[in-house]
Amino acid sequence: RQGASQQELLAGEARGPGGGRLVELREGDVIVEEEELNLKYGAHHVIKLFSPVTMCMAVVVATISSITYYTEKGTYLVYTPFHEETEDVGTLAWQALANAGIMLGVIAVMTGLLVLAYKYRCTKLIHGWLFMSSLMLLFLFSYLYLAEVLKAYNLPMDYITLAIVIWNFGMVGMISIYWKAPLLLQQSYLIFISALMALIFIKYLPDWTTWAVLAVISLWDLFAVLAPFGPLRILVET
Repeated sequence: RQGASQQELLAGEARGPGGGRLVELREGDVIVEEEELNLKYGAHHVIKLFSPVTMCMAVVVATISSITYYTEKGTYLVYTPFHEETEDVGTLAWQALANAGIMLGVIAVMTGLLVLAYKYRCTKLIHGWLFMSSLMLLFLFSYLYLAEVLKAYNLPMDYITLAIVIWNFGMVGMISIYWKAPLLLQQSYLIFISALMALIFIKYLPDWTTWAVLAVISLWDLFAVLAPFGPLRILVET
C-alpha cells in the first residue's frame, strides 16, 4: 500500500503544474545516488583486494629473504629456452621478450582449450584439470616448500610426521577450495597457492624473463577480459 501510494503521489505531482520538472529532478537525484553507490562499493572492492595481494607479497618476500633455494638459478622451465647467460643488455632484452612470448603462446593455447572444453560441456575434463593442478600445488610443491623451510632453519622432522603434515594440509586445502570451508580458511589457502606459484616462477624463470612475463601476462589479461573476442570474455558470456 505504501509503495502504491507513493506511485500515486508521484503521478499526481507529475500531472500537476510543474510536475514534470519535479519528476526530472527526482530522477536526477536517483541517478546521482546510484553513481555514488557504484563509486563507493567499487572503491571498497578494490581496497579489499589490497589485503590478499599484500599478504601474498609478504609471504614471497619473507621466503626469499630467509630461504636461498628459490633464488638459486640453474634449472629452468622448458618454455624458456633462452637462459640469459650474458651481460649484454640488448641480448638480455630480446631473450626475455622471446621467453615471455613463448610462455604467452602456451597460456593462450591452454586458455583456448579451456574455452572449447567449456563450450562443448566437457566439465569432467575441466574439473580434472583444475583438480590435478591444485593437487600438485598443495602436495608436491608444498612438500618442497616445507622441506626447504626445515632445511633453512635446521629443524628436524622425520618422514612419517612430514607425510602426515602434508597429507592433512593438502586434503584440508582441497576440501576448502572445492567444497565447503570457512571463508577465511579458503582465502588463506588461495593466498598460499598464489605465493607458491610466484616462488616457482622466481625459481625457474630467468631474472629478466620474470619481469617480461609479468608485463605480458598483465596485457594478456586485459585483452582476454575486455576484447570482444577475448577468450575469458567468451567464457563468461557462453
